[in-house]
Amino acid sequence: MAVLEAAWGADLDRTRVIVGPDNAMATFKFDLPAPPSLAWDYLTSPARRLTWQAGATAIDESTTGRRGVGTTNHCV
Repeated sequence: MAVLEAAWGADLDRTRVIVGPDNAMATFKFDLPAPPSLAWDYLTSPARRLTWQAGATAIDESTTGRRGVGTTNHCV
């Protein structure tokens, strides 16, 4: 449990950068024929991303086994 608690603490201590709509370079808003949870899964899952991101040939997850620091994207 200590490892999980340490990881949680490290995540909480990270500096977060939040860009609101007024400061964004561009924003896109549209309706999808899918529930939000499924759309989010396609957007954030490395395995699913290969089905929609043009030019991506592989996505290697970080050593933690999840997308984050250390994740590498391979493009043509």
